[in-house]
Amino acid sequence: MSPDLRQLFTDLGDVSGPKPADDAPQVEWDAWMQAEEFEGLLAGMAGRTAIPGDREYVGKLRLMLAEPSLQKRLGERFPVAEQLVSALSDRM
Repeated sequence: MSPDLRQLFTDLGDVSGPKPADDAPQVEWDAWMQAEEFEGLLAGMAGRTAIPGDREYVGKLRLMLAEPSLQKRLGERFPVAEQLVSALSDRM
């Protein structure tokens, strides 16, 4: 992983955070699961060299970033997440 990519991951930090309480509303659980999926896709792509199928994953990451619940969870880190997805896209 390039130093720039590593720095973006460091700046982004933990996307999903702690699990919601057992009695939390379903919307909170859905947002947490989406953040988990987003984080997993990022980690999977960054941990290896780019392959042709990554375009599909970058598209999915971009769609996920358009979701208000993920934007809310990311808060001030949203621009970092956008930069990270762009950096992953650029290396293809």
